[in-house]
Amino acid sequence: MQHEFKIERLFAPKPAVSKDQWLAFAGRLIALAYAIFVAARIDITEKLFGEPKILSLALLCRTVCNFKGVIALTEEGLVVEARTLARSCYENLYCMAALIEQGDDFVKAMHQDQMRSFRSQGEFLLEGIDSEHIGDAEFVERLRVRVKEIKSRWPKATFLTPKRTVKDSVLKQSYLLYSKLSGDAAHPTIIALKRHLVRFEENGERVLGLDVNPPERGNEIVETIDLACNAMIGACVAANQILGHLPTVNDEMQRVFIEYGELSAAFPKCTSAVCFRLDFANATTGVLSWAREAFQPPSRSSPPASARWVCLAGAGSGRTPPLSPRLS
Repeated sequence: MQHEFKIERLFAPKPAVSKDQWLAFAGRLIALAYAIFVAARIDITEKLFGEPKILSLALLCRTVCNFKGVIALTEEGLVVEARTLARSCYENLYCMAALIEQGDDFVKAMHQDQMRSFRSQGEFLLEGIDSEHIGDAEFVERLRVRVKEIKSRWPKATFLTPKRTVKDSVLKQSYLLYSKLSGDAAHPTIIALKRHLVRFEENGERVLGLDVNPPERGNEIVETIDLACNAMIGACVAANQILGHLPTVNDEMQRVFIEYGELSAAFPKCTSAVCFRLDFANATTGVLSWAREAFQPPSRSSPPASARWVCLAGAGSGRTPPLSPRLS
């Protein structure tokens, strides 16, 4: 069965589809994931947890939890935190696509990534370890032996990054979206930190400050739910495909695709958009174009000399008192 879907990320003053509509749809996606869990039948083999089907279901479990986190955070108005978890949903999806496309080779890469991580942590501990202060020379020796064993058994083990995971995947071009979520939410970049910067007038004075809980910009909450739904659908599609297309969920998955297309298509149009198509059956290359606004040079306007500084406890200049006295 072939599933295709497209999303558009658009900058417009008002979403045609309400937040409540997206939240209702998100509930259907969670129910779809649970239907996959119920219908899945997997034989235990000598691969144990290394079986791609089991790993795929584990990734779907993780995606459901991340997705629930997105929903809970958007209901609290925590945009950055919700976008960070939406990014995690895409990282899970990349691994699921790689399990379909690479099978046991990707399982091996995941295992080597874990070994490289253990080795890195052990080497970090041993670099500055002081057994005299730890008071357990036996533990230090066991750690040295374990690190040596890992280096010997997996000398070429490397870290498995999302960029590397998606490099040759059908989802390759969507990495720009993942990178954007990294830059504006998951990491403390300048653009992420500037979200807290506020400028407003109060009693005829220009005030500069930081907002502890800044409001969403444009339609970010609805957009973030949309993006998370896209990744959640992808995870369900991937799990269903690797499990052999479960008869009991195929019809519902098709209905979900249709409804998602209707919701996403209803998002208001403007001049800049992000679109990509995922087709797990045929592994066609997606199309991704980022909004021009993402690459606009930053504003370099200087604050007026008479501005004062304030730190706000909540979103908006007139809604909450300052956390601390203003500094002239």
